[in-house]
Amino acid sequence: MRFTMMLLFILTCTTAVAQDCIIGNSDAVDAYDTGWIEASARFAQLVDPVSGGCVCSPGFLVGEVHLSLYMDVGASLQVQAHLLDYIDEAGTLSPGPILDSSVPVTFDGASALDLYEIVIPCNFVCALLTESYFLAVEFVGVSGFVEMAYTDVNTGVPMKRAAGGLGSSYTDVGGGWVDMVEAGFPGGLPITATASCCGDPIIEGIDTWGAIKRVYR
Repeated sequence: MRFTMMLLFILTCTTAVAQDCIIGNSDAVDAYDTGWIEASARFAQLVDPVSGGCVCSPGFLVGEVHLSLYMDVGASLQVQAHLLDYIDEAGTLSPGPILDSSVPVTFDGASALDLYEIVIPCNFVCALLTESYFLAVEFVGVSGFVEMAYTDVNTGVPMKRAAGGLGSSYTDVGGGWVDMVEAGFPGGLPITATASCCGDPIIEGIDTWGAIKRVYR
């Protein structure tokens, strides 16, 4: 069921970080849809840093992940952000292995039923600018009224898959990643990240991601 609200508040426990670009789906939120959020649910948004306006060379570093949610008084949640690689299946990209994760953070303090921007501090590994990735948010715990916002279906976001289109947003509630558009989500997934430039990105090779991150952190 779809609902529309107006105001935007910010719930955050961190100060603003330096940024060179914003990646993800930054289109304006239209409303919210019920029934998507539960404990352990994950949501992932495809990001293409070059098409998103990043001009760094050779790498980018995510400092904060932002997610828009509707919350009511008394609601609380604990969330964790992830940077995911992608899996390419016949030209359609879907979420792949986790490359890096934030620590879980807790949010509460909603003063009214309204739209809130959740800000998750991150210190992800420096990633190669010319690759595609997924930004993911995992609900470690949730209590009270918390619902997923959505953006206009026709966002025109300049990515390999436009936000709100097939192959752009996914959810996983324990049975594997499912395309949110095919599952009935009415718009684009409002996940973005602030990114800064870095000079030592993770590279493709024969080593494991864990070993690569130990070298480049």
